[in-house]
Amino acid sequence: MLKDELAEPATFYSILQAVAAGHTRIGDLGSRLGVSPSHLSRYMKKLWELDIIAREVPVTEKNPLKSKLGRYRFHDRYLRFWFEYVFRNSSLLENGHVNTVLQEIRKSFAERFMAHAFEDYVLERIQRSRIGFWDLYPQRSADGGPINKKLIW
Repeated sequence: MLKDELAEPATFYSILQAVAAGHTRIGDLGSRLGVSPSHLSRYMKKLWELDIIAREVPVTEKNPLKSKLGRYRFHDRYLRFWFEYVFRNSSLLENGHVNTVLQEIRKSFAERFMAHAFEDYVLERIQRSRIGFWDLYPQRSADGGPINKKLIW
């Protein structure tokens, strides 16, 4: 898919491999790949347009589009898995060391994938059905203090 969609697949593969290795800031990616961060902008935009990566910025940022606090992460879970385990271990897999790679997956899968997948699932559910999923009932405290929200599932 990437080879069909992208003019320079090797560059995109290097970027995705670096993101999979934990280099999520544009400056870190530039350092890892030996290019200036401004050179990476068009590549990151294309990956975003293809819905392969997402850029996350803290909600407190006044101008999210220009924020230097942005972090990139895989939006596509399949490609994330592939770059973190398959692509990185392709030589081991080609030489028949499948069990070695499976052991690595078993050790880190829950930590590296399950938490993020659960966060994505909850966020998606909230966005899709705000009404009916969250029943928020504002209530005043007995002393007339601030409103408390009670979450009822």
